[in-house]
Amino acid sequence: MSKSILLLEDDLDFAREVIRRFQVSGNEYQVIHFSNFQDFKSNEPPSLDLIYLDLGLPDVDGLSTIPYLRQKYPEAKLSVLSIFQDEEKVFQAIRFGACSYIWKSDLKDIPETTRVILEEGVLLTQNIALRIIRHFQTPASKNEMVSILSVREKQILDRIVDGETAKQISHSLGTSDGTVRNQLKSIYRKLEVNSKSELILKFKR
Repeated sequence: MSKSILLLEDDLDFAREVIRRFQVSGNEYQVIHFSNFQDFKSNEPPSLDLIYLDLGLPDVDGLSTIPYLRQKYPEAKLSVLSIFQDEEKVFQAIRFGACSYIWKSDLKDIPETTRVILEEGVLLTQNIALRIIRHFQTPASKNEMVSILSVREKQILDRIVDGETAKQISHSLGTSDGTVRNQLKSIYRKLEVNSKSELILKFKR
């Protein structure tokens, strides 16, 4: 039995090419195409296996249709096919219920892509996966890094960044030079720096 594929896509040349590739691949898939959301709403198929959704539909924001489509066809997989490459749209689409997000420029073999989504349930192209990884690998803020220091170590760090010497710091804090140097070594270790100059460069306000 053939799988039922909904293609919501307003770029007619792109849609024709997608349909042609499915036809060439055999009779495994039945493609239902609409170029706008209103036409789809007027002729909703009774059931679907997979929905390919373009976010740039002419009559509605594609993202806003995802919750409706997920509720209407809870068993169907939903994948975004889009030219939009900003991370926020990727995150929003996945948050709303999309199982896959594919840039049109990355789409090489639509029948094979469809097979993977239907069998595995999810697909992120390499470019999108790398964007997501980079987003979550944003370096920690200075406040987050400093939070691991003790109160006294933070006081010493502030004075070092302001250009004070260990002797000046020990005098202002009422402690010995040796104690300040030991605490400074602890700061280096915790903040993963190797010298006073590196510390200043990293935390200079």
